[in-house]
Amino acid sequence: GCDDLERVEMPLSVVSIGISAFKNCKNLKYIMIPLNVGSIGKEAFENCVGLWIMEIPSRVRFVGSYAFRGCKNLNVKIHPLLLNGERIFGDDPFKDCLSVTYY
Repeated sequence: GCDDLERVEMPLSVVSIGISAFKNCKNLKYIMIPLNVGSIGKEAFENCVGLWIMEIPSRVRFVGSYAFRGCKNLNVKIHPLLLNGERIFGDDPFKDCLSVTYY
């Protein structure tokens, strides 16, 4: 499990965060999503109640269903897309988050 996981720093080579990658990591407090990430999978951070701030980089074009569901202390900051196009969101990816801010 990930009970002891509190901090994650991924290398710039990471381009996607998989389905349920950090699901139920309740003690996770900090994670830096690399600038090259283009997608965040379904339920990737579901129930990570320890997270309090998350920045979605400008290259992220897809955020899966319920990616941040249950992150009740989380303030999400979503940067505008770097290139023209649209972002695709699955079903209610920010359900139960404290706040979601678009820049």
